[in-house]
Amino acid sequence: MFSFKCNKTKGTQMSLLGFNFGIFGNKNLINQKKEYAICISPNLEFSSCCITEDNIHVVFNVDISGSMTSYITSGNQYLSRIDLTKKCLKECAMFLYTLASEGKNVYFSIVTFSNSANALINRRKLKTEEDYKDIINKIESMYASGATNLGTAIVETIDICNIDSTDNIYKILISDGYVNVGVVGVPQIKQDYKNFYNACIGIGNETDYDKSLLQTLSNEEHERSCFNIMEMKDQIIDSIFSNVNKIADNISIKNKESIIDYVKTDSSAFINNGTIQTNFKFTTKTFFIVNKSKCVININGVPKNYLKSGGFDVGNTFTTSFNNLFIGEILVNTTENPNHTININVEIEFNHFNNDESKVNSKSFRKIQTFIDISNQFLELDLLNVDNNKIKKLKVLIDKIDALQKNITKEDDITLDNYIEDVIEKFKQSIVPFIDNQSPVDLNNPNLSTPYRMLRTQTSSGSYAFVGRQASIGYSMGINDFDNHSESDSEEVPSAPTIIIPSSQSEVMHVNPPPLYSSNYGASTSSGFFENSPNEITSALTPPLPPHLPITSQFTFGFNNANETTNNINSVNNSVNSE
Repeated sequence: MFSFKCNKTKGTQMSLLGFNFGIFGNKNLINQKKEYAICISPNLEFSSCCITEDNIHVVFNVDISGSMTSYITSGNQYLSRIDLTKKCLKECAMFLYTLASEGKNVYFSIVTFSNSANALINRRKLKTEEDYKDIINKIESMYASGATNLGTAIVETIDICNIDSTDNIYKILISDGYVNVGVVGVPQIKQDYKNFYNACIGIGNETDYDKSLLQTLSNEEHERSCFNIMEMKDQIIDSIFSNVNKIADNISIKNKESIIDYVKTDSSAFINNGTIQTNFKFTTKTFFIVNKSKCVININGVPKNYLKSGGFDVGNTFTTSFNNLFIGEILVNTTENPNHTININVEIEFNHFNNDESKVNSKSFRKIQTFIDISNQFLELDLLNVDNNKIKKLKVLIDKIDALQKNITKEDDITLDNYIEDVIEKFKQSIVPFIDNQSPVDLNNPNLSTPYRMLRTQTSSGSYAFVGRQASIGYSMGINDFDNHSESDSEEVPSAPTIIIPSSQSEVMHVNPPPLYSSNYGASTSSGFFENSPNEITSALTPPLPPHLPITSQFTFGFNNANETTNNINSVNNSVNSE
């Protein structure tokens, strides 16, 4: 259940119960005190086993009014809004079909609306490849004409959702226009159906749709604005994937006074109970820095299904402690919640880490420190009213991003480096237009702030849409298809993956996606956490091997060299002293 790679030079990577902990020490040059940068990330792969719901029902409300025939662009690619929507719906169908093929009960509905609403697909169960092909054909048959009557679509959706009360329903609205026909007007829709949809996706620039209406109808903090082809695909896919892949309610720090810095997504939650991250997902990484010798980390609301998918059958709560050569004492205990979730409490006392000094270790620390700083500055931006003073601040932020990009050599933890690199590049892309454009009209154009605002929203929720799309598509297509798949927007969605429906839980398929944050998906990577371990675990994204036999008091412990030790502990009932 526990695995370590402790390196005096590169820091410490610890894995336990489905989560990776990267720990990097550094001495503060001002006060000479030791500080520790910590990164927490999931280390299990997404599969249907991780989903707690049995009946997943996804309902799309799709605007097929005449304005959906207009075109949007991405680079040199031109595609009508209706054709783009159809393309993205096909990808969603493929993702959901994969879940269904692994034994989940998945239902698919599409309600189209223009002058009136039509249930194009009414709670169709995805079970066979024929079901998948039929849904694809129905999607392909959609065409755009007429006005926009959203009210009828909502009424039709309610009727579909009432078919089976056991369904876990995810409702998603896709629209590019304003409501301009129907018995029920916009004020009444806002009043009666606030937070009706799990996600609302506005197609085009922010001025192309009723922003206020979509924000009111969405259960998320903001509507998902899509200003070009790629963002449209990202948001539609992520609106599905993000609703089914949560693996923890939140991560909190018990002794919050020890926190120096973290990505400040919700200051009120931190003030109240020390929460530094909510809605922890497969695509989430959490970064924070502490300056105390003892750090108590609580990972709350972890679904048992997630732990069982990695071979961790945590039926009973437990407590275990051990000493590590380069960290110190570590205490782990779990508590069970009434809703079939587990709280994992990790107490780390850095008894030995104070003697750990290395340039590589300090470099990793500063890398995380800088990333936190850039992320917080990005979250604080207000690009709706840009003036010359803000332009100067944006240029300073760009300089910080450029400097961090130069320091990412990918010689340390390649998974961490790829993640940071991809995220800050997204930051950069969203604010560069404000620096490049000199016209005051352009600077105050809300369409320019769309990518910034969308990315900022994703940052606040702890998940990035572009990452979610990579994860979900990689999962549904399989690694070979994904590696060979072109991202060209003119390319048709591939046919359904060939999957054998499992007859038992033991036959459930686990698709290994490529490294989520790698810019070169087919390339081999450094194993990171588990290199040269006794079990020969070779991937940074691969968890410690789950126990296949009843847990015993046996464990293995070995030294790779004088400065490095690797532990694989299959017992939760023993204290290990590695000094």
